[in-house]
Amino acid sequence: MPSDELLYQIGLTLINGIGDGHAKNLLAHCGSAGAVFEANKTSLLKIPGIGEVAANSLINGKGVLHEAEQEIRFIEDNDIAPLFFTDSDYPQRLKFCHDSPILLYYKGNANLNTQKVVAVVGTRLPSDYGKEQTEKLISELKGSGILVVSGLAYGIDILAHKKALENDLDTVGVVAHGL
Repeated sequence: MPSDELLYQIGLTLINGIGDGHAKNLLAHCGSAGAVFEANKTSLLKIPGIGEVAANSLINGKGVLHEAEQEIRFIEDNDIAPLFFTDSDYPQRLKFCHDSPILLYYKGNANLNTQKVVAVVGTRLPSDYGKEQTEKLISELKGSGILVVSGLAYGIDILAHKKALENDLDTVGVVAHGL
């Protein structure tokens, strides 16, 4: 992917008032993140769902490209891969969610589009029974090729990741905050 387009993709995520739904709508009408930034206000206002406020945010939001440049340096320095929702490696299951993020940041080597996935989410203060059941569940998945996904929170989430690694299962931690 050309780095200019990545700059615009990241920039699009940084504009106040433009969420994932608006961004997908803009991309569908403009064709690319770069074209969204090049569009004039009149063109933007013709896009369904893009009103005066959103159009002004886009026209006045070009300053976010400096922040996007910093983000690119950070991800390059830390071996992090951006996954834009049009990329083939972007999780296909998320593409069916209207409010899925248009951009994910990814580090590691698990296949995010593997056929078999199990999500394990639980309390941060699990009981002994909860811990035992989590360990049992994950241990029984050994050799299945299942990807274990969780949120990396303390408690059941971390236990699921640790047990997945102990049982030679791929594991993905999903965090909801930025880098």
